[in-house]
Amino acid sequence: MSASTRILEARLRANLSQSQLALRARVPQPNRSAYEVGRVQPRPETLARILAAAVERPSLVLARERRRVLELAGHRGAGAVRVFGSIAQGTDAAGSDIDLLVTFAPDASLLDAAGLVLGYRVRVGDYRIIYIIRNDILVVVVVTVGHRRDVYE
Repeated sequence: MSASTRILEARLRANLSQSQLALRARVPQPNRSAYEVGRVQPRPETLARILAAAVERPSLVLARERRRVLELAGHRGAGAVRVFGSIAQGTDAAGSDIDLLVTFAPDASLLDAAGLVLGYRVRVGDYRIIYIIRNDILVVVVVTVGHRRDVYE
């Protein structure tokens, strides 16, 4: 696929104007336009910068998909979905994770959590942090933090 096609498709997918993409990518508008129509070939580092600038920030994806995230959590017995990390701080960038905390219903099991996403754990002394990762939407969910005798029930 040509550089011009990649730039055009990325810009349209991100719903950006030519000026918006030029500003985000720190590329003069006339240059960016010449790249998109194929009159000039961008240097590889310039192409990478333009394509990276067309990627949506995860906070925008989360805002757009909020209802779907809440429905997915609800179907698995999870509620009180809260955002933390770079999105909560307003510092997210393309490639940032979407960090969510959820509270599972008392009758929910770890299988419910596993149905939400794949599960992992971190050992901190006798304590365990059980978390899950959803790679297709860049989500890390802390399921529980507690003593090892309690978290696997």
